[in-house]
Parts: sequence; C-alpha cells; structure tokens
Amino acid sequence: MFKYNVMAAALLLSLNVACEDPYGPEPPGTGEGGVQDAAATLVTIDENGAYETFFKPQIGWTGDVMPFYDEASGTYHLFYLQDWRQSGPIHPIWQVETKDFATYANNAAAVTNGVAGEQDEAIGTGSVIKGNDGKYYCFYTGERSTNYVDGTPRQAVLRASSSDLKTWHKDRDFKMISASPDYNYREFRDPCVIWDEDKQVYRMFVASDYKGYTSKAIAHYISADLTNWTLQAKPLYENYETFTECPDVFKIGDYWYIVYSSIVDPRTVRYVYKSGSLDDDTPWSTPVALEGKMYYAAKTAPAQDGGRYLAGWCMTLEGTFDSSGWGGSMVVHKLSQKPGTAELQLTVPEAVSAKFSTPVALEAVDQYGDASQNGSNYTLREGSRVRFARLHSPAKISVKLHRNSDEFIAGFSFAAADEADTQNKIIMLMEPSASKFDLVYDQQGAANTQMNYLSLWALQDASEFDVEILIEKSVVVVYINDMLVMSNRIYQTDGNPWTIFCDKGEAGFSDLSIHTY
Repeated sequence: MFKYNVMAAALLLSLNVACEDPYGPEPPGTGEGGVQDAAATLVTIDENGAYETFFKPQIGWTGDVMPFYDEASGTYHLFYLQDWRQSGPIHPIWQVETKDFATYANNAAAVTNGVAGEQDEAIGTGSVIKGNDGKYYCFYTGERSTNYVDGTPRQAVLRASSSDLKTWHKDRDFKMISASPDYNYREFRDPCVIWDEDKQVYRMFVASDYKGYTSKAIAHYISADLTNWTLQAKPLYENYETFTECPDVFKIGDYWYIVYSSIVDPRTVRYVYKSGSLDDDTPWSTPVALEGKMYYAAKTAPAQDGGRYLAGWCMTLEGTFDSSGWGGSMVVHKLSQKPGTAELQLTVPEAVSAKFSTPVALEAVDQYGDASQNGSNYTLREGSRVRFARLHSPAKISVKLHRNSDEFIAGFSFAAADEADTQNKIIMLMEPSASKFDLVYDQQGAANTQMNYLSLWALQDASEFDVEILIEKSVVVVYINDMLVMSNRIYQTDGNPWTIFCDKGEAGFSDLSIHTY
C-alpha cells in the first residue's frame, strides 16, 4: 500500500482540562478510597508517546506492516512504514522486534528513502525473506513523486539486502521490476516474496491494474535465485471490484491463502483460499472479510503451531484528534483454520492476553432501567444499562455475554459520561427477523461520526459469547468466541466511565472482570 501525500502533524486537543497525571484529574465528588464519579465531565488525555501492546513508535505512527520470522533467533522482525505525518521522507521502512507480540524492543530504521528523482524517493510496502544463500532480502515499492511520465514507472519493485536484519544495503545492481504492458506502470506495488517448498521456487506477487484497467489483479513472477524473475502468463488472482493492496500469500495444510486489503469502501482486510497448486486453474473462494473497517494493510508471519500471526494497523481517525485515516497502532492477531474447515479465524495471541494479569476492582456507580446484579453477574432488559467507574488503560475486560432472548441488541459503550451517553457504543445485534447478525461500533451524535462493522453470521445460532476486550489508550479490540475480532479507535476511552447496556430483548453479563498490567 502507498499513501500519496505527506500528512500534517496530528493535532491533539484537550476538551476540558490539561493535566500532568497520566490518568487525568480526579473528577468532582471523589474522596480518598471512594468510588469515582461516572457522571463527571469527560476528561481528555493527549496520546503522546509510544504504545506498549499495540505498538506505535515514540514519534509518528505505524504504517503497513511487513512481518518476518527469523528462525535462527526465534524473533519476529516487524518491518513497517514509518508514518511521520510531517515534512520529510515519505514513510521509510523501520522495524521493531518481538518474541511474543506482548512486548517490543529495538525499534530502528531499516531501508531509507532515496534522494529526489530516484525511484525510491518515496517508499511503499514490501516483504522480507531469507534466501537460500543465507542473506536476508527486502523487496519493496519504490515510487517517484515526479518524473514518471513518458513510460517511466511511477511505482516499481526494488531490493535491499542484509546479513543481520539490522543493517540494510540497497542492491543497486538489482534490475528493478516494473509493470509489463498488461499491467499499470502507475499502480504496481506491494511485492510479496515467498519460497514455495512444493515447487522449490521463489514466487513474487505484485498488486496492480490489469488489461487496460478492466480488472484488478496480482501479478505473478517466478525465480530460482531472487534476482532473475519471470512473469507468468496469468495473474495469481483477479477480481473486478477492488485493488488488492498488500497481498500476502501462504499455505496452511492443504490450502493456499491470499490475504489482501481492499481499497474500496468499506475498506477491509480480506482473504481467499484454494487447494492444489498456485500454478493450476483451481478457482479461488469468494472473498471474506477478516476484520472490521478500522483495521488495514495486514500481512502474516508463521507461528510455531502451523498457524500464522496477522499484523496490521488500527487506524487513527481524521478529524478532531488526528489528521489522518492512514496508519495508526499495530494490532496483531493469531490466525488459524477453523477446526475441520479451510476457513480462517482470529484470536488474541496467548502472550498478549496473559499480559493482563493484575485484577482491577469492578465498580458499578449507577444504573438505568431494569437491571439487576449478583456479584460479577448482571441481567439487563430492554432499555437498561449499568455504568462503571472510570476505565484506565491498559485494560482487559472479560465477560460471558448471554443472549437471553431471540431478538437481542446489547453491548458496551466507552467515554460514557452524561454528555456522551449515547455515543461510542459497540453493539452486538442478533435479530433473526431482520436477518441481522452484526457487531457495530457506532459513534452516534458525534460531530465526526465513525462507523465500524463486522458480520456475526457465523455465530447466528449461538446463545453465549465469550468476549474479551483489550484496551490501550484509544485502541479497543473486541474478540468473540475465539473466532472473530474487530479493532476500533475510540477516543476518550482512557480515563472515562464505560457501560454495559441492553437496547432490545434481555442480556446476561456473567463473570465480568477487568485486568491490567
């Protein structure tokens, strides 16, 4: 993927008070040891500095992620486009390291931009692979900001190499790969390079337009040495709907998968799969969205158990608090096959969930409507809610949500002070009469309305839902039944009250708990 314009620096505004305490001011009516006042005015905390679990650099934000697993060290090197949001290089490639996606270290520059007029004056997404010669190679998108007319490629594939994954040298002798006449020399980006163990060849996949823009396709190349590449007669994958940004190709068991990011609205990360070989004519399945529309540009790296990890970014929201809807905080999911099928599911990485091990007291401060409580269990009927004391990130909310009636609308709201009580709701809709089985983030009534969506069709017959919500600052990630996940950007979550609610039918919230680290 490639962001075409340099964004202005993000402007973070304080709505009410500026405070040095990282958790904001004590709200009115709070005494020593007392329950915090949920009805107080919203407090706003500027999001300066780095994230610890949902990684972002200390300065700037995380762009497209290019994960690589180094077997020699057992370390994941997460290469990403550095989003400065200021004048300067247009997203060079940086990297950060992790063993388990719960903690990160050694954030540093990797592949830097070329000078004005060079092919990589600006840099776009790529991938990293270890060659059979023992060296590491980064294939990436080089883009000219100018001077791409008269057949000069605007975007092309370039290569850098390294002996240690830290110091990278651009391979000046590598003949850049640009679009053939069947593809679009202006839109030719996001190379994915893999080793096909079955066929004992390297394969490269590049996103582009195809056949005079009649379709969108992933160009397919083969090589024996990572230097000389042969374009195949047919694209790996072709569709007539959306440009397939950031393609990622891998195999689990007997099935090949393509994960890609759809650039059309709603912008989502999708996947298709098929059995057989990448060279045969076996059709690919119908595309399925993996996540909500606030998660994008995700690619994978192998897990020890044969599954994968999916790393993308949870976007910032253009408007009051930020200047861009491109890039954000890195969110990593565990990706695996649903038991007995070729379909994929997403779960929270084990080390990330385990990181939240310190219990936090659950304090209900008020309720509205027909709601009852028994310890950490709550029963809510139509039109009711229970509000809890101010939530301080990082936090993990765990609960078993019971669908006590066939028609059921219930969920969670954040930044839920009085003046924003109807905003920022994560709503689970289970309405068989209307064929609605959805998870929706709805920022109703806000000046800059944002919506997020995830289909719950696979869970339409379920009566119970194991829900885990991971929160760091304004990133709110909802996992359901070890199968589905939706990442959200909800400003003012940190330091403000939150609620559970039921808008239709009856809902049970059992074993509700909060943990931090």
